[in-house]
Amino acid sequence: MDPTNGWYEGTVSAITLDNSIVRSCSAPSGSPVGLESGKIPDDAITVSSEFSYLVDSSKLRLNGPSAWVPSNSDVNPWLQITFNSTFVITAITTQGMSNAEQWMTSYTVSFSEGGTSWTYYKDIVTNSVKVFTGNYDQNSYVVHTFFTPIVCRYFRIHPKTKKDYAALRLELTGYGPINELLAGMNVGESGCSHSLRGDKMGVEDGRIPDSSLTASSSYSEDFIPPAGRLNGGVTIHNNAAWLATNNDGDKWVKIDVGKPSSITGIIVQGRYNLQQWITSLKVSYSLDDIEWTFALEGQCGEVKIYSANYDNTTPVTILFNQLVIARYVRIHPITWVLHQAMRYEVLGIQD
Repeated sequence: MDPTNGWYEGTVSAITLDNSIVRSCSAPSGSPVGLESGKIPDDAITVSSEFSYLVDSSKLRLNGPSAWVPSNSDVNPWLQITFNSTFVITAITTQGMSNAEQWMTSYTVSFSEGGTSWTYYKDIVTNSVKVFTGNYDQNSYVVHTFFTPIVCRYFRIHPKTKKDYAALRLELTGYGPINELLAGMNVGESGCSHSLRGDKMGVEDGRIPDSSLTASSSYSEDFIPPAGRLNGGVTIHNNAAWLATNNDGDKWVKIDVGKPSSITGIIVQGRYNLQQWITSLKVSYSLDDIEWTFALEGQCGEVKIYSANYDNTTPVTILFNQLVIARYVRIHPITWVLHQAMRYEVLGIQD
């Protein structure tokens, strides 16, 4: 019996660079488990280390006045939530330090039923340990849905990279405590739609020509939009990234995929061989290059800001919660490390 069957209202799956899979679903089902509200008591929270008593484990609660910060000497930090019985976890929400520019920029997740044998959450396509993008500022929420819900009594988050300090506040979403009867009621239910396959649309491999890659500005001739093709790079000044000018108040790069197409998302990457990358962005799209819509604006009533890269080398995939029909896609950098440097690709359904 799989107690995760039927626990979804919906979610968005992981995606690989060469063989994309996206699920057109809504948000995960469930409710906050009680970190923010205090329903989860302090003694159910343990950590590998604490920087000081001012940022101890009790400070990790979402929207709290501080945050948990591990010791600088802790090379493998983790934070653990112990439930009083088995829970189903469907999503995680993170924040940084409330009163300082400190936050976790990437992390992994592990879980256990007995507290001795641990399993790391894996990408459903690559079967490798999933690295989740963290925060891009101190107070904004970054939410990740688990495509396969986690059934556990013990839940751990492992910070990997950080902005100054790995400051963390969080909440988990899900159901619990569960029992066999409740799990059995959900067996056989289906929560997500069938898989829709997507692929790179041609920025990386050149099928989309240079003339179809334009931008609001370019820092110099070395950093024009065609220099930002995903996984490109010869030197730090040759095909290393697209960079906008410093005084460009509305930075964007635009990709013309050639005809109206089903767009599923984008992939972004930092500058080749130099520590520069974007940490958050917006995405807009258009059929005619005149009227533009931002991703999720129509569904949520507000423009979605996506968490982006946490280093300059790792491609990060951003998926839309539903397919969009567009010919033109714009990527708008919002925040970045050192300089707004970006390599990129568009994902979609090929005819």
